[in-house]
Amino acid sequence: MAPITQIEYFRIPPRWLFVKITDADGNHGWGEASLEGHTEAVEGCLAAFAERFTGADADDIENVWQNGYRMGFYRGGPILMSALSGVDIALWDLKARRLGLPIYQLLGGKLRDKLKVYAWIGGDRPGDVEAQARARISQGFKAIKMNATEDLGWLDSPHALDTSVERLKTVKALGIDAGVDFHGRVHKAMAQQLAHKLAPHEPLFIEEPLLSEHPESVAVLSKLVPIPIALGERLHSRWDIKPFLESSSISILQPDICHVGGISEIRRIATMAEAYDVALAPHCPLGPIALAASLQVDAVSANFAIQEMSLGIHYNAGSADIDTYIKNPEVWEVQDGLIDLLTGPGLGIEIDEEKVRAASVNAAAWRSPHFLGPGGDHPSKRRCKERVRVTRACDNCKKKKLRCSGTLPCALCQRSRFECEYTAGYHRGKVPPVPTASHQTGDVSKASQYGEQSTNPSVNSLSPPTPQHASIDGLLHADKHTTLPSSGNSPEPHQTDLEGHYVGPASGVSFLIRVQKRLHEHISFPRTTPIFNLGDAPLPKYDPSFLIIPSKKEARALLDRYFEFTFPTHRFLHQPQVESWLEDFYHDLGASQPPKPGAMATRALLLMIFAHARLCLPSSEGSLGACVNSAVYFAASEHYLAEETGPVRLSSVQARLAQCFYLLGQSRINHCWSLFGTMARLAIAIGLHRGRRRELTGSVDFVEQECRKRVFWCIYILDNYLGAALGRPRIFHDDEIDQELPAIANDSQITTSGISPAVSSTQSIMLAPVYHAKLSKIISGILRDLYGIRRVTLQSQSVATTKYGAELAQWRKEISAFIELPSVDMMMVTYQRQYTVLNLAFYHAQILLYRSFILRDFKNLAIPAADENNHLSKSVNQNIQTCLEAAMKITSILRDLCENGRMYHTFWFTHYYAFSAIVVLYAEANSTFFQAGEQAQRHLATSGSQSSFARRYAMVLEELRREAQKCIQYKHQSATGIPSTDPQVANNINIGSNESRRMDIPGEHFNYGPASFPQPTFEGVRGGTAGVSPSLTMSNMQPEAWMENLMQDGSPGTYMSSLTSWGEFDSLALTGLGELGYLFTSNNLQTFEG
Repeated sequence: MAPITQIEYFRIPPRWLFVKITDADGNHGWGEASLEGHTEAVEGCLAAFAERFTGADADDIENVWQNGYRMGFYRGGPILMSALSGVDIALWDLKARRLGLPIYQLLGGKLRDKLKVYAWIGGDRPGDVEAQARARISQGFKAIKMNATEDLGWLDSPHALDTSVERLKTVKALGIDAGVDFHGRVHKAMAQQLAHKLAPHEPLFIEEPLLSEHPESVAVLSKLVPIPIALGERLHSRWDIKPFLESSSISILQPDICHVGGISEIRRIATMAEAYDVALAPHCPLGPIALAASLQVDAVSANFAIQEMSLGIHYNAGSADIDTYIKNPEVWEVQDGLIDLLTGPGLGIEIDEEKVRAASVNAAAWRSPHFLGPGGDHPSKRRCKERVRVTRACDNCKKKKLRCSGTLPCALCQRSRFECEYTAGYHRGKVPPVPTASHQTGDVSKASQYGEQSTNPSVNSLSPPTPQHASIDGLLHADKHTTLPSSGNSPEPHQTDLEGHYVGPASGVSFLIRVQKRLHEHISFPRTTPIFNLGDAPLPKYDPSFLIIPSKKEARALLDRYFEFTFPTHRFLHQPQVESWLEDFYHDLGASQPPKPGAMATRALLLMIFAHARLCLPSSEGSLGACVNSAVYFAASEHYLAEETGPVRLSSVQARLAQCFYLLGQSRINHCWSLFGTMARLAIAIGLHRGRRRELTGSVDFVEQECRKRVFWCIYILDNYLGAALGRPRIFHDDEIDQELPAIANDSQITTSGISPAVSSTQSIMLAPVYHAKLSKIISGILRDLYGIRRVTLQSQSVATTKYGAELAQWRKEISAFIELPSVDMMMVTYQRQYTVLNLAFYHAQILLYRSFILRDFKNLAIPAADENNHLSKSVNQNIQTCLEAAMKITSILRDLCENGRMYHTFWFTHYYAFSAIVVLYAEANSTFFQAGEQAQRHLATSGSQSSFARRYAMVLEELRREAQKCIQYKHQSATGIPSTDPQVANNINIGSNESRRMDIPGEHFNYGPASFPQPTFEGVRGGTAGVSPSLTMSNMQPEAWMENLMQDGSPGTYMSSLTSWGEFDSLALTGLGELGYLFTSNNLQTFEG
């Protein structure tokens, strides 16, 4: 209740203007009226305020504010409002100090005890911003703000924006958030381009993409870009801010407390913004008083988001910082991106008045940088010299991502005395010449050498060759003149014998080529794709150094999800060991010491665990690990593994195995195949396929011993499935393996010194993985005996199926207590997943064992059998029935997964199992199975992303479905004598009792008989009249021919009749070209570009 007796102001370095107000009782308060570059003008206004407000009651803060704002003819503006800010902040500080309270208590009380802050970093090069960002991380910050770009022209080259993107990527890779400040330097045409280029890298916000004097353009831009727009440092009152709120053009409001009238006005602005659902993030690149005042308002504002903090900002370099003029600098300590709320009286900081007064003596006013154009004009680009376009950087600058002068030698190499070379590959067209530095005269020949590289054949080979016409274009393009509706009516190859296979209008290879063509109509396989990846889904390209690590808490949650859900029967890791690696990983972050031996492999493995877990999160936990980009993590893990040195370690194999599973989940089986070969040979190199002899190894580390077993058997299982899916030879053979199966013990039971007995009767989590390995051994025998390159007789095939059928039955009997439970919904998620995977794997094994009896030449099976072969015929019929039952079981499981939202697009094994089952159902050409296959095909098509295995499988199956539909239609026509040409009728045909080959289905009894199977007539382009080929009828083969030639490739009468003879069919959807490469020369492959 005392009048103001004195108002003083102090101009102090680096560019601040402090205000001190004292009342008649000796109470005082401090304020800040800094206005960068206009200090003298604000000082003049403060002198007028001092004259006006001396004698006014220091408690009447609002009265002083309204008087200062309204009593003059001219209101607002940066100078008046900055001066008023200094007075207002000082009065709030004085009053709160007199009452012994922090200011936030006078504003209604705090909402939070800690406040999120960010700091500024400068630099125009990625290398510079990375160093500064790391420094901010070491100070405790988790968010920064950085320059977007230097000034741009009204319409500049889009390449001028590239460095802006690189800087943001560099900072985000360190795991911190980054706001990007345009500073209003960019005009509308370029701002839109730059915002779109930055958007994929998710900046925290973009600040002042356009000047605030263009509110209508800001509003339009806000509708065009997905990034939050922040603005407000050049707005000086709530009236200036009002149009931006009303147009919904900004998401984050950044008023500066030194420019809007102090605490009183910024408090009103914050409340006003809250009504428009706009966040508050006060701008504050100024002094300690401005920051302390902002924090007081932040504490009481519901819509507060983050506070700028000028600690160490480049303006302060070589001068004072925010801790220079206060006695309690510890208040500025930042931990985990947060600062504690200032709880002292008033502003919460203690100004060192002695230092302030000493620094103000003869202090010069700070001047804003000023640039002139070449003719003395004021160009929009603030450049002292013309921009030099450099299209090629030297090897050193390219490696370090630094700006290169593009000369030989470049400026950086010359300063650092490095050897300057331009040997890195150039992929932007013709290799440009490298100009010699202007002061160099002796190395012209070297420059000429680089300039002449464009004539080198190896350089020219980077450009795609001129397309050449293929001699078999008829195989790959549809005939535009055909009027027939079926996709099968495309030109087919001539009837000839190719690599031992019949090739004609109705041959298996024609069908495969047609399916292949359909794949390439929908999926692009560019010619420039590396040979190891051809046929894979596109792989995003990311720089592995741009990596954002999740918080430790999120990392633990992701790790738990991985072990709970991701690979229920491929448990090749020991959870406590991985948890210890996780602790070491976060402990070593930012450490300057060289990595420990094996650290590169464990880091790569942890990244893959995070990537796997992120891809398998339920929708309710979608925000967990939001920073995890699986493609970036994969690239980073490859980077770590490439840096491995020393001997091969178990963790080296584990990391690559995790990468293989990731690639499968991302529909990159060809990449997986090549990586698997490397990984398998590393496993062999350290003897994972051999049992370790204790008497030779001395003391045993049981954790490592069990992990060796687990890793090997997971590799063995994957080897079998890759061989089956791709139709290729396997790496591991049973007669070269003596590794024991893993112990059926939980991770908690296994320590380095031993394996403790189970403490409960609960089923071990390792039971299912061990039995999956046992099942895989049976599958290995099936693949060896039934899918080898040597043809076998029907008798030997039946003997083999009897043997392996008995082994499968025994396997299921041993684990029936688990996999035949009536319901598993109440079990742990891990057990539910294991239950599903083991059942799918078992039924798929049955399909592998028995499907050859269905997918053989139908015409041969149609011949009546002699009496002495009745027993064999019955055996064949029983095998077919078992195969169909297994296929129906898989489609039932698929339906349950899809309908209950438990199907993830990364479930590669499930997609493969479903595909195998649907092929069997369609090949049987039975209306009941056909309908089940159609339903499963729909489920499969919706369970994968674009270019995924599931989508490709669905495309292949669609062609097979059409052929099955024709078979059913023709069989109905033959049985009834009534043509069924209407597609709708064909879709609803029910063969009923007229079918000669049946299986047991509830409600009906089916029995296989020796009746003949008429073959359908197929329409084709070549031969016949009006594009229709003659009927392809059965040949009158004798029973002996049926017995001898069942396994042979004859001249089939249908597309479906020789699928088993074609090992390429299973792999067609996966490899892009399948195993039909011998049909196409390298020049023809350009046809497959999309």
